[in-house]
Amino acid sequence: MKEQTRAPHGAVRRIASLGAAVLAAIGLTLGVAAPALAHDELTGRTFTSNTDGQSDGVVLSFSNEIMAVGTEIVVADSAGTSIVDGAPEIVGRDVTQAIVTPLNTGENYRVIWRVVSSDGHPIQGEYYFEVDANGVAAVSATTEPDPRTEGEEDAQEQVEDEVATTDSASAEQSSFPVGGWIAIGAVVVLGAAAAVLFAAKKRKTAESPAKTNDVEETN
Repeated sequence: MKEQTRAPHGAVRRIASLGAAVLAAIGLTLGVAAPALAHDELTGRTFTSNTDGQSDGVVLSFSNEIMAVGTEIVVADSAGTSIVDGAPEIVGRDVTQAIVTPLNTGENYRVIWRVVSSDGHPIQGEYYFEVDANGVAAVSATTEPDPRTEGEEDAQEQVEDEVATTDSASAEQSSFPVGGWIAIGAVVVLGAAAAVLFAAKKRKTAESPAKTNDVEETN
């Protein structure tokens, strides 16, 4: 009779230990995965130069390698005229967009960009740059509209429309979240543990009458 009592309790202890281990593993995995789930960020805005030292392209640097699909960079002057030269080039964490030269001294150029983060989510932003007498560009403002372009909303909207025409389905593609797979795995493991406990109880119930009959026949 003592063995019958200990067996189920042993199974319960084993299942409890398994559940604790699963919960600990989930917590550890979530802790490790959390930083990886953060979207990539823009870390730098620089320019390329030709042999004369004049700026001939914009370079965006990100915190991680981005996806080639959905990358779009629009560069336009204050009148809304695009000055991009070809498609953007992606090398590692850097995206380079060539621009038409020569650039106008003192002109206020606007850059609108959108890329797909390494986690599958699109990120975007904008900034402005000006060019000095030597043809060298420098960032003049970020995100906020430049007051010198007031009254030119129509031209700016035209530039934004160019960005909006990119294939949204490709840009928004993303993989199933890591946390979802972790949750599914936890449910499967805990379900299996519950099945083992149920089977142990059922076996105990089935064996109890047989043990009792054996004792009576012995007496």
